[in-house]
Amino acid sequence: MEKIFKIRRVVFTLFLMLFTIGAVFISFYSRGLSFNLKTFRFQKTGAIFIETKPKNVLIKIDGKVFPNQSGPISSGTLIRNLLPGIYKIDIEKDGFYPWSKNLEVEPAFVTEATRIILIPKKINKEMVFNAEKVSNFWVSLKGKIISSKDNKLYFYNSADSIPIKLKADKFLGFNSDETKVLLQDTKTLNFYISELQNSFSALNLNLLIKRLDAQLIIKKASFHPFALNKVILETKNGLIIFELDTKKIERISEQVPINWTLNGFNLYVWRDNILEIFNLMLKTKSTFEDPNLTQILKESKLFRISPNNQQIAFLGKNNGITIFFLKEQIRSFNKKAGEVINLKDKSVDLKKEIENICWYFDSAHLFIESSDGVDFVEVDEKKPINQNPILQNISQLHYEISTNTIYFLEDNWIYKWQMKY
Repeated sequence: MEKIFKIRRVVFTLFLMLFTIGAVFISFYSRGLSFNLKTFRFQKTGAIFIETKPKNVLIKIDGKVFPNQSGPISSGTLIRNLLPGIYKIDIEKDGFYPWSKNLEVEPAFVTEATRIILIPKKINKEMVFNAEKVSNFWVSLKGKIISSKDNKLYFYNSADSIPIKLKADKFLGFNSDETKVLLQDTKTLNFYISELQNSFSALNLNLLIKRLDAQLIIKKASFHPFALNKVILETKNGLIIFELDTKKIERISEQVPINWTLNGFNLYVWRDNILEIFNLMLKTKSTFEDPNLTQILKESKLFRISPNNQQIAFLGKNNGITIFFLKEQIRSFNKKAGEVINLKDKSVDLKKEIENICWYFDSAHLFIESSDGVDFVEVDEKKPINQNPILQNISQLHYEISTNTIYFLEDNWIYKWQMKY
């Protein structure tokens, strides 16, 4: 009898210990703590939130498959109760290039990977028009086409229209309602505004400006981003906005800038070590002073402002790409204003001669055009950097943000591919 009692007492003690240990574990887990077998202690867990385009993908973390939660209600997948550490994330989908990244999970923190773009291995390109082969082209939002052939410019109102020869040989842009184009004759250096409904009539901007002030000589010109009858002109006396109807001149800068460009409603002007940003809609000005920014500009072949106006991508003369941050972006890139990401230092294959770069609409990816074709590259410091080929043996890449469409030349025919997700 005493033996049975001892056995019962041992069993009771074991169950009590198991219950106590279980209660402790449940209590810790309810507070977001997990037992780490590597450190033999309880730790706060974290999570990873994954959002992809397209949505129906296979998600793996350290080789383990997790159910995809994205759908009509949820934009992505939240994977909880992950112990602190580095995890290898793999995203896969049939017919697409895989995506991979090493992400760190921190205690009581959600690590986000929300700009994952999967590129199809085969794209469905579409010929824009088959009127004739061209050497270069520009397509407006409304489908109007300007083409270049044998150093001459032609206008197509639609894909099946008869080409109309324009006055000059260099295309500079459409105005905001696409009724006019800005051109330049590279031999005389004269700038012209031509009405597309009457392309035989062209306004000579140089003559018009000289009548007002003989000292004003135009060096560079661009249409105003939203005012139909205004142009922005760089002269030897500075930068001005010229109103065509009233002949009114508004001075932006009395100094000749190092360079300038438009992006949306913003006008970016470099002078000395200062970048001035003019919001032409709000009539405001902000300045960014950084000698490194000007030095990067001087060592670059071209630059592109990101769609969100917060980064500048510079293509260097050494074939490197530098991303300069105008504003703090801790959440997306862990970068402060004035800091950079050098893609050449981040395992990106930039061996081929780069001819052009374009921002993707999310301001987190770049199209990189080289002699071999076009690659889609993410802007990031966390490895590996995902770089996927899109097109081979093409030239003259153009990307239209509003329609998420790539235009390009293949064998001198104009094609397009719309990135539908």
